[in-house]
Amino acid sequence: MTEAIPDNNYAYTVTVNDPEGEDLRVSAPTLPSWLTFREKKLGKVTTMAGTTGTMGSTDAGDLNAALFNEPIGIVKIEGGGLLVADSKNGVVRVLDEERGVSTFGNSILGGSGSLSFNNPTDIAISPDSRTIYVSDATDQIIYQITSTRLAGQSKTIFAGILNTSGSIDGPGATATFNEPGGMAFDSDGNLYVADKGNNRVRIISPQGQVSTLLGNGSTGFFFQPYDVAIDANDNIYVTESGNGNVSKVINDTKTVLAGAGSPGFQDGSGVNAFFKKPKGITLDEGGNLYVTDDHAVRKITPAGEVTTLAGSASSGQADEVGAAASFNAPSGIVFSNGELFVSEQLNHIIRRVDLSNE
Repeated sequence: MTEAIPDNNYAYTVTVNDPEGEDLRVSAPTLPSWLTFREKKLGKVTTMAGTTGTMGSTDAGDLNAALFNEPIGIVKIEGGGLLVADSKNGVVRVLDEERGVSTFGNSILGGSGSLSFNNPTDIAISPDSRTIYVSDATDQIIYQITSTRLAGQSKTIFAGILNTSGSIDGPGATATFNEPGGMAFDSDGNLYVADKGNNRVRIISPQGQVSTLLGNGSTGFFFQPYDVAIDANDNIYVTESGNGNVSKVINDTKTVLAGAGSPGFQDGSGVNAFFKKPKGITLDEGGNLYVTDDHAVRKITPAGEVTTLAGSASSGQADEVGAAASFNAPSGIVFSNGELFVSEQLNHIIRRVDLSNE
């Protein structure tokens, strides 16, 4: 270990050999040359859109006058703005800081009329930014929208059979899912889907062929996978909401990056850290992961060091910094330009976490 973080506990063993049995005092510099003291990172939380604790479906030019009903998935739009899976309203919402909140398909994105879903859970935008995908956990479907300019267009089924649960791989028209949720693209345009009810992660090729990550054997098992993130090297990260792990898949090998395999809430390194119920996951440009967990946002470094960036194990609605901030079931999360945007399911709002304190 070459760095230390405030509030974390560390243990060291000093072995000495004193043949004469005399009293021995061991001392060390306050900050040895080989040790880096790193300030604990905290996030500043503010409410971006919605009215805390009030559910509804109101569109508004004023972000804080708009209403949501259990928003879950969230994704950044190229050029600015956000798309949010507004699950209980059965629609996708558009957030634009200049134009406010609207329902997907209206004039902000060039369309006319909204597109409805049953229980939209997450949203993914293709690497070329031309196609939008929506997972629907009730319909058991991955929907496809061929353009963000939606005038005169409607959604189509990309993979899955409507209202039919299962784990069948194959062409999209005959493949089945069970509560599909979080999604992410790799560099080849393959769409990875957290198939929560099947305890699997599924892969959909650009042609719509569905397969299972790591096959169907025991090595391919994830315990209630909630979301997926993929880095620039196509390494895959999966939040396992059922066992409190964040797993990593490299070259078809699965390992636990962080989490002790049982629910809890404790910062630490790798398997010594505890998560209560990790959900949404996103990456920054430095390879750090950010995870929504219980009523907090946690950070995982590439080395597996876990810290709590904002919030705690207690629910609330406070706009503050670090542990003084509070959430109520944060779900989706996306990183963009030094900020995190978080959909908060039970406060029915969208929060912003400023990382400039880092």
